[in-house]
Amino acid sequence: MSALMMTLLLAQSIPLAPDPPAQRMAARPPLSFGSPMPTPDVEKWLVASPPTLSDPTRTYLVSFWSSAVTPARESLAVLSKIERDFAERGVTVVAITGESADAVGPLFQDGPMKERVTIPIGCDPDLSATKQFMEASWQRTVPVTFIASRGVIQWIGPPRAAESVLRAVLDGAWTPETRRAAHERDAATAERAARFAERIQVQLDRKEWDALLVTVGEMEGDHDPLLAREGRLLRVAMLQQAGRTAEAIAAAKALLQHTRDWFVHAEVAKTLVSPLFPKPDMAMAMMAALASTTLSEGKEAMAFIALSDVQARSGQPDNAIRSLQRAAALALPEEQDEIDARLAMLTAKDEPPPRPQSP
Repeated sequence: MSALMMTLLLAQSIPLAPDPPAQRMAARPPLSFGSPMPTPDVEKWLVASPPTLSDPTRTYLVSFWSSAVTPARESLAVLSKIERDFAERGVTVVAITGESADAVGPLFQDGPMKERVTIPIGCDPDLSATKQFMEASWQRTVPVTFIASRGVIQWIGPPRAAESVLRAVLDGAWTPETRRAAHERDAATAERAARFAERIQVQLDRKEWDALLVTVGEMEGDHDPLLAREGRLLRVAMLQQAGRTAEAIAAAKALLQHTRDWFVHAEVAKTLVSPLFPKPDMAMAMMAALASTTLSEGKEAMAFIALSDVQARSGQPDNAIRSLQRAAALALPEEQDEIDARLAMLTAKDEPPPRPQSP
């Protein structure tokens, strides 16, 4: 299930808690809170001019990402907004990938990322900067953001939590106590995400629907917004899996009415027209898909893929093909194979059967 996979990806995208003290012999990583910030050794900078990263009077956000990890890729727009919002307060934001400029450069030349990503993008194919920051701080997953002020590392954590920490650092409210609380909060979120994913997979395999819906309910009530969102998406699919179609439709309707998140609208649209629903609510699915393209300002390939799914299921192959072509113009490299496969299926259905050969 798509929502279940997102849950598993979420658990992987959040930096994990350090290994138990017994494994680490109670040692701290070489790069930790209070360590001097290294000057990143980056081969090439894209998007914006090469930044100055050694000015002790400035505050720095150095984030590590990969084009192959959706949450990491999506974090670039968030980081760009942070730099715009805090530029006047002496903040510099950069994002570094271990990929080469040839590999990631096309992402910023066309499509939505060209408009939404404005921060310098560092390419580190020899992993020099990765060793300076990621390996030195024992970080194993991306995205991860490092905040430094006065030349000292103040915080290490996920980009989605960086803005609140940055504000506290700039306001002088970032104390050892708040730093410790933030670390414990991030570690606890990662642990809950992994625990939810494990429980859901076991209960789904066993078809323990009542227990599964209890788990989904706990996930919906989680105070982490991403975990809660995945729980709400899972509820629609799991209710239908359990054979409770009317409740699934009602849950989908309530979800659409209470959010303007383009991703949620796209996921609900795809779920409503999936094989889970032999008799889908086409009107609701179409409404959700169209809302997704609007809310994303026509810049997200996945919104148009969802619209294509609805159009194909409702017997509009020509419109579905056009939507996929629009998605292809916006797609990132890892999304292209999915779009090509869908286009191949739709165009194959439009071709007349081969005429029999004369003997």
